Amino acid sequence: MTERLDQYQRQHRWAGFPIAVVYKFYDDQGTYLAALITYYGFLSLFPLLLLLASVLGFVLQGNPELQQRILDSTLSQFPIIGDELSDPQGLRGSGIALVVGGLVAIYGALGVAQALQNAMNIAWAVPRHRRPNPLRMRMRSMRIIATAGLAVMLTTVLSALGGSASAFGADLSNGVALAAMVSAVLVNAAVFVLAFRISTAQQLTVREVAPGALLAAVLWQLLQLSGTAYLGSVFKGAGTTYGVFALVLGLLAWIFFAAAALVLCVEINVVHTKRLYPRSLLTPFTDNVNLTGADQRAYSDAATAQGFKGFQAVDVSFDHDGQNATARRHGNAVPGGASTVAGMSDRSVVPFGSWPTEITSTRLVESAARLGEVAVGTDGSVWWAEARPSEMGRSVVVRRSPDGVVSDVVPAGVNVRTRVHEYGGGAWWLVGTAGGDELWFTEYADQRLYRSSAGADPVAV
Repeated sequence: MTERLDQYQRQHRWAGFPIAVVYKFYDDQGTYLAALITYYGFLSLFPLLLLLASVLGFVLQGNPELQQRILDSTLSQFPIIGDELSDPQGLRGSGIALVVGGLVAIYGALGVAQALQNAMNIAWAVPRHRRPNPLRMRMRSMRIIATAGLAVMLTTVLSALGGSASAFGADLSNGVALAAMVSAVLVNAAVFVLAFRISTAQQLTVREVAPGALLAAVLWQLLQLSGTAYLGSVFKGAGTTYGVFALVLGLLAWIFFAAAALVLCVEINVVHTKRLYPRSLLTPFTDNVNLTGADQRAYSDAATAQGFKGFQAVDVSFDHDGQNATARRHGNAVPGGASTVAGMSDRSVVPFGSWPTEITSTRLVESAARLGEVAVGTDGSVWWAEARPSEMGRSVVVRRSPDGVVSDVVPAGVNVRTRVHEYGGGAWWLVGTAGGDELWFTEYADQRLYRSSAGADPVAV
């Protein structure tokens, strides 16, 4: 039953993609990333809103109506605590209170921005040596805070315009209200696109972050609407003491839901852009699985992301080409985590292309399990595929001519798929033609079928 479900989700994108997103969220420990954002968000949100209300109390003392309208428009985005801060008369603190509140707010806001950068870099598997240093990270955090402030300002303007229309007698029908909500979603989506690109130490295009940004904007709007209903249910019948606890717990829960939704939207972008789907259904639970190509890319990215230095090399390989369940069924699995790698005294290492001995049939048979498939051309040349750890595991088809010249058949950047049997078919094929041998293969990036001959660029079929 499990194998049938696994095969089904691998063959149907609508099922395999959501599973891959959830697994990526689990691999990156998304709940802990969201919890860190929640901690700093809790520290910064209340002081920031109090600071806003206090500043308005000083600046707009002569215009209480405008002061109240701005407060209502801004605080409506935070339904859990908006009602508690909507009375500007009680928020005119002293200068010392403003300074203390401002410092706490800045500390918390910087923490939120840094936690967001950390989550983005982990999700996109940015190597640690490529992430910003502590000083540059805080400078980038200021840009993220400015972006968040832009979002609050724009949505506040939209709310204020709606309120102004009502004040002048405009009839805001359901259609107009819906249009205002859609406009707010689009504005927030644009801000999320900007924030996602700023907070990642990797060049991302708008197209790569747009799906998650749009979903994040929709979820943010839903959180605002559901927060009001949640607030009413929590505070209903609660006394003064319990009301305070309900306020704190409600705020924490609301921020955590928002942070978790944000991290999940980021994972959607990563899985879609890097094609980290479909995943093996049981891969989070056991080692007795056959890894898909997406599994291996996800685990390889997570390992290489731990490189602290630019001159540090992290090589990733999988026993049995990742097909551990099949190896166990055939009795070839490695027991107890033992290594199958031969001792150093049993191996000879020479520069690539300068092997001193002929590749005999015995060597071909012995190396076939490591190299994938080996084929012999019509002219006596030997063709094989090899994975190169120094090139992030890229698989290359290599040809050894009858006179001993070894060369790559595919150009740099092409990654030949060697595990096509997961989806049906073979790995790669060598076809003898009147004009010579032709290589037929599929490429990882676009999963298209190509044909190529030695010394010629691949042509899509």
